[in-house]
Formats: sequence, structure tokens, C-alpha cells
Amino acid sequence: MMVDSVHPERFEIRGDGRGSAAFGGVVAIALGLVILNMILSWDEPPLLALLFFWAFCLVCVVGGLLGLAAVLRSTLVPDFRVDATGFHATGGRFHAPWAEIGLIEVGTVEVHHHDYQRPRNSGPRRRRVFWVTRGDLRYEFQIIHEHPLPLDELAQQVTRFAGPVPVRALDTVERRPQWARKP
Repeated sequence: MMVDSVHPERFEIRGDGRGSAAFGGVVAIALGLVILNMILSWDEPPLLALLFFWAFCLVCVVGGLLGLAAVLRSTLVPDFRVDATGFHATGGRFHAPWAEIGLIEVGTVEVHHHDYQRPRNSGPRRRRVFWVTRGDLRYEFQIIHEHPLPLDELAQQVTRFAGPVPVRALDTVERRPQWARKP
């Protein structure tokens, strides 16, 4: 969670856990460059092998560059931003002006998470959520962080910009059997 000290007129939340994606992008680019070096050092390789390795090299380098670009974008663009214009979520794809928002609730959702690589790490996970009521629709936005952010601090930061829009911090935990949407 970040209060922008350079621009105190907004409150931003950035997700975490992007280090492994950046590492994967770097490894993919390195693998592509190693294969490219191998291709360039061959003397009269078979055509089929040459085509295969060139294609694999391009997939590795382009995939790694796309992965690094996605990590860079997610680092520069916050997941959530609250400012004088309204509530912005999911990297700028959702924007609700304060005049259209009826209620904002900050709460906790607990859902079962199954870790297929390490089954012992499976179990309930808690995430902070924003429920934004806009017209007749209630939107839910989950904050993905290793450790849940302080509920009262989230509500206080949103209240700072909300003006007449009521902001409630809910102490109850909504439990769900899985990550999928509720019916």
C-alpha cells in the first residue's frame, strides 16, 4: 500500500509478487540468446534443425520481452487509485466518478486456495476487497498481497477522497469455497 508523498492528492495500491514473473522473463531471454549463439556457431546445420532452433529462439526472446514489459507496466500502473475524480481499479480499466458511487465497503474475503505445486500450502487465504456500489450493480475488487493490508487504514484513505460517499469498513469475513464468482 502506498500513499504517494510526491502527489498527496491520490492514494494508490500496487500488487506484489511480480518478482517471479520478472525472473522468468529474464531466464527466457537468456535461454533465447544462448540458443541464438549456438545457432550462429554451427557449420552447415540441417535445415529442419535450423528452422526449429530459430523458432524456439524467437519464442523465448519475444516471450521474455513481453513478460518483462507486463511486469514493467504493472509496476508503473497501480492496481487501485483513489483521487478527487473517483475510484479507479484494475490498472485503469474501471473508473467510477464519485457522483455515480452510492457506497464503498472495505472488507475481507476468505477463499480456499489449492496450490498444485505444493499441496501442503493449500488452504484458506484472506484478501482485502473493495465493494463499490454503482447504480444497481455492486463491483468487487480484490487486493492481492502476501499479507492483508490494515482494514481501518484502507477505509480511512478512501474516506479522505470520497466526500459525501459513505465508506464502511466491514469487520466480518465473507467465506467462499473457491475463487470463482458467487452465483
